[in-house]
Amino acid sequence: YNNSTGCASVDTLHLTINQNPIITIQDTFRVWLGASILLNISATNDSLYSWKPINTFLNYDTILNPICTPLTNIDYKISVSSSKGCISTKSVFVRLNKEINIVNAFSPNGDGINDLWDISSFANYAGASVKVFDRGGTIVYQSQNLNNRWNGMKNGQSLPVGVYYYIIDVPNYRMINGSLTLLK
Repeated sequence: YNNSTGCASVDTLHLTINQNPIITIQDTFRVWLGASILLNISATNDSLYSWKPINTFLNYDTILNPICTPLTNIDYKISVSSSKGCISTKSVFVRLNKEINIVNAFSPNGDGINDLWDISSFANYAGASVKVFDRGGTIVYQSQNLNNRWNGMKNGQSLPVGVYYYIIDVPNYRMINGSLTLLK
């Protein structure tokens, strides 16, 4: 601009743009009833944390990574404030998994009653798998698709009556094992 004497003058203006914190967190955490889970997140430009609702199943609601021990499903909001006063917020859902009863005997004899071992109640858990072992530790059945039902056969051959052992692996949640009796 020109001043009163007609001379040009230049002013320099320095602006500082403060960035909002960037929050990285998964959308959903799953935990079994009676267990705890670390709500593991990361944030940039962070200095203050606030979890809402406050005092609800969290060990602390003003830390970055609290431990959650829920009694029901719950939605949380985490707010992260930078030292410059910039705030970011994200939502996260904690899903409570309740115990699922697993049938511990079946009779694949073709009578239409209890002919298949059914664990399809685990099919909704991403990445869940099952392995069934004989007494010697040999895998007699395994599947990544828990909608499949086991018919008591290995390689097209009926297995003998007896006790077998299973491991159901539900990633990031729990590994469940037990015995299974095959009857005729």
